Amino acid sequence: QAAIVKIVVKEVLKKLKIKQKSVTEYLVGIDDRIKELTNFLDVSHNDVRLIGIYGMGGIGKTTIAKVVFNKLCSHFGKCCIFLDGVRERSNKEGIVSLQKQLLSDIGGSGTIGDIDNSEEGMRRIRETLSNKKVLVVLDDIDKKELINNLIGSSKLYPRSRIIVTTRNTYVLEVEGFKGETQQYEMLKMDASSALQLFGWHAFSGDFPSDDYRRLSSDIVSTTRELPLAIQVIGSLHKGKHQEIWEETLEKLRNVPAIEILEKLRISYDDLEEHQKQIFLDIACFFVNENKTDAIYMWTDCEFYPKGGIEVLTDRCLIKILDNDKFWMHDQLIALGRQIVRENSPNDPEKHSRLWIAKEALQIIGTKKTKCKVQALEISMYGSPIEIRNENFKRLPNLRFLDLKGGTYVGDFAMCHSNLRWFSWSWEDHGMNKLDLDHGMNKLDLDFRASNLYLDKLVVCKLHGLDFKDDSKAWDLIK
Repeated sequence: QAAIVKIVVKEVLKKLKIKQKSVTEYLVGIDDRIKELTNFLDVSHNDVRLIGIYGMGGIGKTTIAKVVFNKLCSHFGKCCIFLDGVRERSNKEGIVSLQKQLLSDIGGSGTIGDIDNSEEGMRRIRETLSNKKVLVVLDDIDKKELINNLIGSSKLYPRSRIIVTTRNTYVLEVEGFKGETQQYEMLKMDASSALQLFGWHAFSGDFPSDDYRRLSSDIVSTTRELPLAIQVIGSLHKGKHQEIWEETLEKLRNVPAIEILEKLRISYDDLEEHQKQIFLDIACFFVNENKTDAIYMWTDCEFYPKGGIEVLTDRCLIKILDNDKFWMHDQLIALGRQIVRENSPNDPEKHSRLWIAKEALQIIGTKKTKCKVQALEISMYGSPIEIRNENFKRLPNLRFLDLKGGTYVGDFAMCHSNLRWFSWSWEDHGMNKLDLDHGMNKLDLDFRASNLYLDKLVVCKLHGLDFKDDSKAWDLIK
């Protein structure tokens, strides 16, 4: 019996550990903040509580939310969830996808059922959260309706706790929330903690000389004591000679204090070319995506991804989460996308990567050859687009295509594809019940192309598609 108890306890602890979020090993100057937050959330009280952590990007809201989540999740068993990057993911995946994840994590896969729209998702969430004591973290919220969509507007079960991180305090005025609420401002680090954090990343905690201590203080003062900038710039200078530090300090002083992206840009500029390509791909397409498939593509493109990912991780530009998915701070996502657009912000034809549906459709529709375009993500929200041979021919260097809600039509015999990644799906492309009512269905997306030779392909993803002629689908896969 004792052995059985040990096994059960071990399995329970293992499950609880899976729920925990990975955080940086260098946590500096946050003990008092953690104490304040956990005191307010006090899990021993029988009421329902929501705390909104707000502050500018890069100041550490997500990190402190993860620490609090890890500290409290054992009180909630399986009924806890940390939803990362809600703002970005709601735009990319849709709110229904996030609702399904919340229901699955808290109530188990049996609670999901068929959810076709956000209203049905909200109804299921209300039912689930009214019957379970939960801990829910909604990270990076930019709209009030996202909170309502993800925790509902009815009374939550006693002792439930909600944590929201945001840059905008107005989203924390949650209408219909029945419980105690509090807003908590994340202030910048004090100078001593900021210098300590920089030291951890630049020297593994040990300052080697007074000269480097002076330079470190000067560099930290240019970062506005933002943890993200301190980590990125500190990691960049680990092991580098003093003259490089002096040069960087001069660059940082020439950037206006408010231009945090330009300060982070210094780390990007120091990367090798293939590392830059990996960084930009992640910023545009692969945040919260598993690393394995992307590595196949990057290897075939000779981007040397294993070493590149290690460099990006060491420099705090990305993280690999416990589930092997990529994570990138939203400031760094913004930096990557700004770099893609910078030379011609109003001309998508000159962008290497396009992730906004309207711009991607513009590229597909024009008749000029677009040699600079390497990667396209097209999510349809209307009549499915038909991609033909001439569309491919005008994109000779396209290596990544993610089409959600379109189809391929005609003879592609004259097309010599450079695609390494081909992703084609129905389920995630954003159509809702109204689209179905107007006659749009999976049959509209049937494969109607011939002689489409994807001989350089290394990743092929087909999801949620029903082919009229399965032999054509098999020909495509071959």
